[in-house]
Amino acid sequence: MYKKVTAIVLAFLLAFTPFGIVAAKEPLKKSNTVLPQIADAAKNPSDQTSNLSPAEKRKLGYMRKPTMGLEYKIDSALWKKYDDFIYLDAPEESDSEDISKPIYDGRYYSFISSDLLKQYDETSKITDRAKRSAARQEILSKARGIYSYVIYRKDRLPSAAQIKKDVKMPNVIMLGEDGGYVFYFGYADYDDKDLPASDKAAFKALYDDAEVIRDTMTVFKPVSTDEGIKSLKTFKFKLKDLDGNELTESIFKNNKITMVNIWATYCGYCIDKMPYIQELANEYKDKGFGVIGIVGDVYSNGQVDAKLLDKAKKIVKDTKVKYLSLIPDDNLKYNSVLQYLTAYPTTFFVDSKGNIVGNVIVGSLTKDEFKKVIEDTLSKVK
Repeated sequence: MYKKVTAIVLAFLLAFTPFGIVAAKEPLKKSNTVLPQIADAAKNPSDQTSNLSPAEKRKLGYMRKPTMGLEYKIDSALWKKYDDFIYLDAPEESDSEDISKPIYDGRYYSFISSDLLKQYDETSKITDRAKRSAARQEILSKARGIYSYVIYRKDRLPSAAQIKKDVKMPNVIMLGEDGGYVFYFGYADYDDKDLPASDKAAFKALYDDAEVIRDTMTVFKPVSTDEGIKSLKTFKFKLKDLDGNELTESIFKNNKITMVNIWATYCGYCIDKMPYIQELANEYKDKGFGVIGIVGDVYSNGQVDAKLLDKAKKIVKDTKVKYLSLIPDDNLKYNSVLQYLTAYPTTFFVDSKGNIVGNVIVGSLTKDEFKKVIEDTLSKVK
């Protein structure tokens, strides 16, 4: 459900599995006010890890999100285990590019019970699209909040009352500020009342881990996907394609520019656009244009998911695309382009030497829009 519902409600939101279980000794303290800062015990959660390398932190369960400006300790396995119960949403008014908007970005994590999941599945029988959407929204509105975070632009920071409304949780704390951004974290009071007995263990495990997330969360200035990918300057890699053939950035030398399209096996928008991306590859081949794909979701927790790999192969076969798709590794995920990903699909361009050129495209474009971008990029690369 984590991926299924999210894909419907947040068309371009990047799905990920971000948390895990570390049972806390004390429950979250009840508070119905916006606090000026986080509790003393959690002010400097990075003190014990400040001397560790990023790889060492990951081994301890830390996740770093450059585009959000957040780092925190999690156990991804737990949240992957219970991903059917997780409903992910984002603030409707958030905009990472429009600096006039108060909210830069944010996330809401809620628990959707097995009863609600059944109701959600039943909505597939509703033939009227508007009625089906309304029914699904009504069901999702009943999901039980776990925690949230909202990131504001400091010069657009609203009132405390508005912040509480935006965070959508009874308990709200300010994590800190950096680089012109202010970070707020919200959490719910523990309440498993009316949950099916079979759901309660999952709810408690996820809720308990929200304490760990809260108490270890640190903030820094976020960077956009465009800024992050461009900051790499070049795209270098040593990866395998879906058939196990090893490839490097040397494959770029045969073209003036290459489109790198990052997609996911659950991303309907990505899959729908693949045939016309192949058409573009054919149409602009003689002008020095090529395409490669990266299947972002087939690799996680240090290994390739065999089922998702098979699914990716089937998608490539069904869409009849001829361009290669690569399988990520830890380096690509943590030190290269994937660390800056916020949505599928995401597309960028490189020249024959692997230098990143042109603009980064987050989300999907029409074929004509892609044509314009391709022609513009070709004209600027010598």
